[in-house]
Amino acid sequence: MTILGILIAIAVPVIAQVIEQSEHESCDISVNEVEQHYHHFLMLEGLDHTDTLFEFFLSEHIDDNPNDHMFIYEEGHVRCAIHQPSNTGEEETDPVPWL
Repeated sequence: MTILGILIAIAVPVIAQVIEQSEHESCDISVNEVEQHYHHFLMLEGLDHTDTLFEFFLSEHIDDNPNDHMFIYEEGHVRCAIHQPSNTGEEETDPVPWL
């Protein structure tokens, strides 16, 4: 029973880290797709970006959001306000790795 407890104590943080990494990768893929589609939309329609136009684009052209992304458009790029940090000029610090 003790060995099982030790294995679980090791496995749970590893699995949690894998899940978190998968969510971030999924977010990156979704952000890239939305950005590419939005830029094509602007080009084809001959429009310039506005926040209202971006919200319209999301509501009309992007299916339901199963991964709870919150897309925003900043400085010519789409990003997810939930999964991607803002560019505040601060360097990200890597978390302490699990041993």
